[in-house]
Amino acid sequence: MLAHDLAWTLRTERPEPPSTADGDRMRVMGLLVAMLTGAWKPQLEAHIRAQLGPLRGKLVGKADISANLFDSTITQISCRFDHEPLMRSKTLDPAHLAVIRDELMSEWWPLAPEHERFVRGLHESLVAVSWDLDDDLPTFRLVTPDHVFLRAAASNPRRIAVLGEARERPVPGKPDERAWFWDVWDIRDRNNPSFRILTNDLKRDVTRELGVNPAEWTGRTYPYRIGKRPVIPFGMHHARPVGGLWSPLTTHSEISFGTLQVGLLWTATVHGFLRASWAQNWISNGRVVGGTVEKVEGRNVRLVTPDPTRWLEVKGEGASIGQLGASIDIEKAEGVTRRYESRLYVHAGLSPADLVIESLNPASGASISVSQKGKRELQRKGTPAWLRGDRRLVAVTVAVARGRSERFRSLPEVTPRDTTMIYRGAALTPEERVQVDSYGVVERKHGVMSRVGHYQELHPGVDEDQARADLKVIDTQEEQDQVMAGEPGAGAPADDKAAQDTALNGAQVAAAQGIIDAVAQGRLPRESGVAMLSEFFNLGANVAERVLGEVGRGFVPTAPPPAPQGAQPQPSDEDAPETE
Repeated sequence: MLAHDLAWTLRTERPEPPSTADGDRMRVMGLLVAMLTGAWKPQLEAHIRAQLGPLRGKLVGKADISANLFDSTITQISCRFDHEPLMRSKTLDPAHLAVIRDELMSEWWPLAPEHERFVRGLHESLVAVSWDLDDDLPTFRLVTPDHVFLRAAASNPRRIAVLGEARERPVPGKPDERAWFWDVWDIRDRNNPSFRILTNDLKRDVTRELGVNPAEWTGRTYPYRIGKRPVIPFGMHHARPVGGLWSPLTTHSEISFGTLQVGLLWTATVHGFLRASWAQNWISNGRVVGGTVEKVEGRNVRLVTPDPTRWLEVKGEGASIGQLGASIDIEKAEGVTRRYESRLYVHAGLSPADLVIESLNPASGASISVSQKGKRELQRKGTPAWLRGDRRLVAVTVAVARGRSERFRSLPEVTPRDTTMIYRGAALTPEERVQVDSYGVVERKHGVMSRVGHYQELHPGVDEDQARADLKVIDTQEEQDQVMAGEPGAGAPADDKAAQDTALNGAQVAAAQGIIDAVAQGRLPRESGVAMLSEFFNLGANVAERVLGEVGRGFVPTAPPPAPQGAQPQPSDEDAPETE
């Protein structure tokens, strides 16, 4: 598999679980995986039969899987990797960090958004890290919990000591047939870690039969280590911190069950619209004269089309006709279904304030979405758990690279403490940007927020170092643009950029000129002039110094020569309108 081939295969069959507890968890996870991948029709059909009974379940027709509330909710709130995170390190050499970020991890970030969906939907999910010998780069493969069993280390209930992954492989001696096997990684004994391939019942070791030399993956030859400690080449992420290896099985049970109920409600609503949403005509003790006879579903049926300009003739003693109203109010049924949908968002960790309802009329096709603010709040709450998972994934990837490639063997060992991530996540909406920017302008005017802080408020997730770097790039680009345009003041030092944001009007220029004249005439000390320009006109100290120039350092202004009799003074550049 090439390094850029990050596709994963959905397996609908379930491998043989090693224990009852593993079987229960795999079954629940299998339902959630099916919902997240759009393969949940069999589960919805089974739910409809369980709720309505076999006969009614069959009569309502095909299951409607168009309203997958679970998948749509998880997809909306999975926004942590809308932008690639920034990787930082206080211990690694910048060159080594660049190699890890730009080579080893570059193929992971495109896959991270899909991985986040699984982590949020399943509450945890895994990433298998292996090596492409041809490209000499790592490969990443998503592994969902319905095909994994774990065993914890004796010293730490959160540390994985045994990992088994169910995988399909060719049957030894029968290359055209495939069967389920368990890839089992075991590092309980640090001195004797191992990788083995076992049959689906975990009873027979077929590692060698499947073309893998056990001697290369056992004991001292085991290739993946951080220091002397062996590591399993998998990353595991949790949506929130847990006390053990797995979250409780009740996680997301409300929204998963509710999604099945919504599927049932929409199936019944569509069935009612097609079969019972119009009035039903009836005849008692008689028959309608005329019409045509047609064969419908194997029976001869007389069809009569009523004509409002003619009488309908009915024959039979005591015959009577009438009409029954529609059996279902479609608007009411749709409204009940949509109100049920809106309740379920709360079980995804959202508050009503986080929801955006496009229409308040449930019968008009209301659309419910998650606000950007709600997304950012969920991201903030989950950051500690995600950071722990990403740090470990980086450390495992470096360990795999050092163990399988001569090119990367010179990299230093990396522990989860050596790197950190900065997640940008959900951006501000245009309306939010206006509000945040207005607030920042006021805060900066009163001196309680810096330009860096203002930038951070407008760009959620950006740390102070990155904000300073981004602003420096902006300032440099603006200076270059000014130079290219031939604008006055181009090339001013970057630390004086804030002063350029506060251009003076005509009255302020005149007042500043008065201060300069006072310094020049000796009525004010130069230091007072600098302070007054800085305080009164919000100029930086460097700008105020440049404005004064040599005034106050011995410079003495000379009186202008008297104008000739009758001559009119000519306008100077300083008198030009400000808008020119």
